[in-house]
Amino acid sequence: MKALYVTWDGPDQPYLESLFFPLFEAAGRAGVSVHVAQFSWGEARVFEEREAVAARHGITYEYHRVPRRPLQLATAAAIAAGALHVAKAVRARSVEVVVPRSHIPAAMVLAATPLLPPVAIAWDSDGLVPDERADFGSWRRDGVNYRLFRAVERAMLRRAEATLTRTRAAAALFRERVPSLDASKLHVVPNGKDVDQFSPGASADRSTVRRALGLTPEQLIVVYAGSIGPQYHPQAMAEVFRQVQARVPNAHFLVLTGAADAVRGALREAGVDRGFTIRRVPPGDVPGLLAAADVGLAFREPALSMRGVCPIKVAEYLLCGVPVVANTGVGDLDAQLSADVAHLCPDFNAASLRAAADFVVDSARARRDELRSACRAAGVREYSLVRSVDGYVSALTGAVDRARQRPRSDS
Repeated sequence: MKALYVTWDGPDQPYLESLFFPLFEAAGRAGVSVHVAQFSWGEARVFEEREAVAARHGITYEYHRVPRRPLQLATAAAIAAGALHVAKAVRARSVEVVVPRSHIPAAMVLAATPLLPPVAIAWDSDGLVPDERADFGSWRRDGVNYRLFRAVERAMLRRAEATLTRTRAAAALFRERVPSLDASKLHVVPNGKDVDQFSPGASADRSTVRRALGLTPEQLIVVYAGSIGPQYHPQAMAEVFRQVQARVPNAHFLVLTGAADAVRGALREAGVDRGFTIRRVPPGDVPGLLAAADVGLAFREPALSMRGVCPIKVAEYLLCGVPVVANTGVGDLDAQLSADVAHLCPDFNAASLRAAADFVVDSARARRDELRSACRAAGVREYSLVRSVDGYVSALTGAVDRARQRPRSDS
């Protein structure tokens, strides 16, 4: 089966290299050949490097530059041009299923529909973008942008032979928004990681990583990996660590991010002036650093848009044998994370953050060896790359089968 994956994102987003190229390489072994078309902006060098990474995974990749200003007109022009590129690629590559990721590629594919031969569409919704822009950006839910993107969402839910979501919570929301939607078209496919790459490793390996950080095998390490912004509650993370450090003076906070200034500011506000390391590291270094930690933080503001989020960091923590401190109301975490591998804060008030710090000291630290195997088992069960590949292949195969059953006049 030949698939065309259409995506749009900023040049600095590494999700293709970290998530999708490994997934598509494995899907290729299962009989699904994926060609990636990315629409973006930025230096050509970034995309040439990305093309080389794709080739190492056995994936073909093409990049199309899109305009950025004025934003609304540029986006409309890019959607129109993207529709032509999609139609051309489908015919040139004998594509059987088109997979737009998120809402702008969905608009491209909808616009291309009159130009396409009979082909299946499997929409990878990958979150609730209009709601995320309303929750954390400048969009208003009664504004033009939000209403237009929600219209694209409804149209794609009705048109696609399959829709992939990262969470059961997002699938339920789609059924609420489009009551006529055939529930069998919805496929919940969580983000998955390579269980061999992300693993607890051996005790000697963890000790080596700790020594490189200037830490001992016995020290308590709290880790955070990922982006930093208001929705990730950096101040709450800093406060949890402050309370941990008050009980365990040599505790260490390891933060793997490119937003060092934001982290330092949050720690300074919390009164933490020592015992932390902030680094931006290559992706290949992340698994070893995570495995050396004792507990991982994963806070997110539980807004409506977060129902569609499957936090990658949670998958990586668990697969590396690291228990999680997170909060309720994000994706499917409430159902996926049991008390023996995680602590879920009901909110971010003082009592909740104090309970989180107690979990770090009294459970994560005191039971680190016992929790490591339980966390690893939960990670493999919920977030393995194999599970994601099976979900993608099943969704795309189902979409093609449905498309073949469509009456000829509908194609």
